[in-house]
Amino acid sequence: MTRKLLPKRRGDKPPFLAGHSPPPVTAFPRGRLLILGIGLVLAVSMLFVTRARMQSEARVRELAATESQPLVEDRTELLAGLFQGALRDAIDGTDFEETDSYDRLIYHVRAMPEAEFAAQVTRRLDWADAVARPGMWRGEFVRFRGLVASLEAVKLRHAGDGPEDIYRGFVAQPDSSEMVAFDYVGVPPLVDARRDVIDIEGVVYRTVRYESKTGEVREVPYLIVRSLEVYRGASEAQSPWLGWKLLVAVLASLVVALLFLRWSSRRRGPPTAPPVGRPGLGETS
Repeated sequence: MTRKLLPKRRGDKPPFLAGHSPPPVTAFPRGRLLILGIGLVLAVSMLFVTRARMQSEARVRELAATESQPLVEDRTELLAGLFQGALRDAIDGTDFEETDSYDRLIYHVRAMPEAEFAAQVTRRLDWADAVARPGMWRGEFVRFRGLVASLEAVKLRHAGDGPEDIYRGFVAQPDSSEMVAFDYVGVPPLVDARRDVIDIEGVVYRTVRYESKTGEVREVPYLIVRSLEVYRGASEAQSPWLGWKLLVAVLASLVVALLFLRWSSRRRGPPTAPPVGRPGLGETS
């Protein structure tokens, strides 16, 4: 048998390349892309956590520095220039009463921007000292955290052009100690009495003497509050475990993703071998 060679045409492949196609252009491996994405999410999350933690620590250091400073002994000049003298006529140990000084105080606290008010807050309320020396605390911008005992709207008799209601509340420690009375000039969020913990920022007005629902006569600090927020547990920015939680979550996601990629590659089976040589177009048998 003789082999007859056909004339070679343009575009014909050599016999050793017959049946072979060039390898396809593959996209970026999905596994690497997934790892890079998870790494990026982790880096951004840690950046935000670190930034929030640094801001929180700076605020704590600032408060510690101001709380270490003694209260101003002579408060005559301070009270005269604060809220146009609305605090000078405050009388400690009296019941709730809507006086002209009280109305002016409510008006000025409500008109003060919340950010500007917050910048004036320099210390936490020392409950025992505020009860023992109320005159030394009058006019201090303070913060206090406690369990909500009650919160309800109270209609003002001399509201003028402003809102007709303020929100009067009581907040204390979980064992009902260190009770604090306050009037909030804004609209509070929904709170669940005896379950929610709140943070309040206000100015110390005076002490108030009142009779509780159980008939007990109490005298407690009385604040006019500009900011009220529900405390939702330890802040993520302040939690020392947040970074580890994020790391564990990302690593777990990475392990799951790698296991899925390995499982999917096994389902596809091993790569098929390229076909062996076949007679070229230029050959006949």
